[in-house]
Amino acid sequence: MRYEKLLLRKRAVIPYAGGAVGNAIARLFARHGAQIALGLSDIKAGEELLDEVRAFSPMSFAFSCDLRCEDSTWAFCSEVIKRWSTADVLVNYLCVDDMPDLPDSDDSADDLLFQVYQRTLVLTARTFWPGMLSTGSGAVVNISCSENNILSAAGSGTVGGFTRIMAVEGGPRGVRANEIIISRRNGADVENTDAACVAGTALFLASGMGEYTSGATIRVGGLRGVSAV
Repeated sequence: MRYEKLLLRKRAVIPYAGGAVGNAIARLFARHGAQIALGLSDIKAGEELLDEVRAFSPMSFAFSCDLRCEDSTWAFCSEVIKRWSTADVLVNYLCVDDMPDLPDSDDSADDLLFQVYQRTLVLTARTFWPGMLSTGSGAVVNISCSENNILSAAGSGTVGGFTRIMAVEGGPRGVRANEIIISRRNGADVENTDAACVAGTALFLASGMGEYTSGATIRVGGLRGVSAV
């Protein structure tokens, strides 16, 4: 195993590559030889990230993707399939920082919850899971945030259950699925998380180093400037 190029010639899909965590995963995967399809809610703002990724992986590309919009997510998935036909690695980063408390929520909060946590999982799995099963290889890494309120708990619970069933179904056919939960304390913003820790864990699960790991849930902390409760 080449530890300096753990994802050499692998095609990795990151539907949400924005923010500190998404950026860190994209950069690390590129340095390890992956071709990357970056989903960016703001293409112009993401040009610097794409340039950094292409310095290591010239065939990588970016396409507009807003996980809060089903049509946008589906358009991104369709574009990736058109270019690649399949993928080797799928990383879903599913966190909503502004989810209201249950007493203050309304139908719009429910719609946001279902779209980001549930519809994104279904759309990306429907697009890339069959190809992984047919080739007998692949890795899915689903990332959510620790539960700060009831609605967030409903979302992250969906991610965990979905991931475990993927692991059960994919295991006999050589496809792995694992979950990372970003631990937050005292309501800390996910952008204050040590993104490098999350990215390193995702690399382990997506690469050959984690080939015997499937169905696992790994909690990653490393918050900066936040006191433990």
